[in-house]
Amino acid sequence: MHADPKTLYRLIVEIRGAFHDLAEFSSTANADLAITAAMRAVMEYLDGNDPETVPNIARAKNVSRQHIQQLADALVEAGFAKWKDNPRHKRSALLMLTAEGKKRFAEIRKREAKALAEIARKLDQAETQSASDTVATLRSAIGERPD
Repeated sequence: MHADPKTLYRLIVEIRGAFHDLAEFSSTANADLAITAAMRAVMEYLDGNDPETVPNIARAKNVSRQHIQQLADALVEAGFAKWKDNPRHKRSALLMLTAEGKKRFAEIRKREAKALAEIARKLDQAETQSASDTVATLRSAIGERPD
């Protein structure tokens, strides 16, 4: 049976709310580490990938290049990331985490793991898996839409 558009809209509203709740949770939990939720997202990307250009990070995260540039500059200024020459493009340097950035991100992940374990105790495993699958299917369906 196909989803009712009203039910789908309710799911979308809940996802938007959860996105903002998660950003607030991240910013509050990491405030003493001088990391915002947006900075954390870039650090997570860099932690799981090779050094990357700002435009490529922006494309991967589906946000503007300018937004990622601001975050990259803030991470570099804080000493959590650094620029590296890009042998394939003279004008677009590669961004990478510094040793301090890797250490800081590991601390963030450790804090998150503890908090997520507490939250997970309040959720049903099968329902959580179903919700995750549904959101993944929704994202895929949105991505398949013709422009």
